[in-house]
Amino acid sequence: MSKRLIFIIVLASLAVLSLANYTSAQSNTVCCEQTNAGAYCQNVPSEECAEGSRQVPTSCEATSFCREGTCYDSTEGTCSDNTPQLVCNQNGGIWSEESPPQCGLGCCTLGDQAAFVTLVRCKKLSSFLGLQTNYDQS
Repeated sequence: MSKRLIFIIVLASLAVLSLANYTSAQSNTVCCEQTNAGAYCQNVPSEECAEGSRQVPTSCEATSFCREGTCYDSTEGTCSDNTPQLVCNQNGGIWSEESPPQCGLGCCTLGDQAAFVTLVRCKKLSSFLGLQTNYDQS
């Protein structure tokens, strides 16, 4: 065999081994409820999952506990889109797949300023500033 053919065979073998290692590393990824670093709903190697947290061998988008939706904080009157259900529940929010009516925005006039917020948030800000609530959702 020529040196060139041997070189090509060795190079092809290395490529196949590298691909096998990469595929093996990818298959060990799990959806981790919480990582050792404190992050929630991450697709990571199982070793990075915090002790006692749920982990499933699938993508986080396919799990019920990491499904993303809108989190409504009824105390503050704020809405957070693309929030995992688990995170919303742990922070005392109300989670829903679609944005709830309470998350509708309007113009809140605060003295000579204005903010585009929810009605509950407008009431909270007005109260904090000692102003009468002036909210227009149209």
